[in-house]
Amino acid sequence: MDLEKYKKFMVRSCVQTALWGIPIFLIWLVLYTPLKNSIPLIRSVEIDQIMYCAAAGGLIGYFIALLEYVVYTVTVCRNPRLLERRFLKNHDERQTIIMNKASEASFRISLILLILALLIAGAYSPVIFFTLYAVLVLLLMVYGLCKLYYRRKY
Repeated sequence: MDLEKYKKFMVRSCVQTALWGIPIFLIWLVLYTPLKNSIPLIRSVEIDQIMYCAAAGGLIGYFIALLEYVVYTVTVCRNPRLLERRFLKNHDERQTIIMNKASEASFRISLILLILALLIAGAYSPVIFFTLYAVLVLLLMVYGLCKLYYRRKY
């Protein structure tokens, strides 16, 4: 991969990440603002002030991190020296092994924590149980599909 292709890859990754902000914001808008009162299915759900503040704080934090990522990507893409340094770092064999090991370990830990959350929170609320269960099933399906895709690709 040459520098120009890598630059396009960085921009594409940044745009894809930024686009995820749209559904995240829309979900927050529908569930945590007065707009939810116009949707019969979720109108009865009571959201207290603590949940609202936590969701708003998470949303603000997400968009701050997203802004930092966009600024970083633009900065790197405009500076050829930074772009080359980033390219070499990302294509270093040692870095690749470290990232693969870290990804594998963090996935396993996240999976265990999700299962624990499902068991603990599920004891208090069936809605939480089935929501976390659906997330767990979706996570495992995505993992399986990614594994299948990368086995065929490489």
